[in-house]
Amino acid sequence: MDLLETEPYALVLCNLAGESAEASREVIRLARRQQERPATAYLTTSQDHRPHPADSTDLLIEPVDIPWLLTQVTDLLANRAFGRATRRLRSA
Repeated sequence: MDLLETEPYALVLCNLAGESAEASREVIRLARRQQERPATAYLTTSQDHRPHPADSTDLLIEPVDIPWLLTQVTDLLANRAFGRATRRLRSA
């Protein structure tokens, strides 16, 4: 949570099976209050962890191939960083 207050993020993912579901919800609430308005999502690999009904508009990614999903997110971020670096070199 300290990082959310000091660094801008485009995406915040929380694991409902982590420290606690309430801690994950608090991270999402804090992320949504940030000026950058990052995309937010809950991840879970268990059917036992569901968001509170008050969070029913949140995206819940139910048991899926989480490693594949995170690989796709990583690839998107890497491609974005590569594009920025390439443009910076061209303009220098």
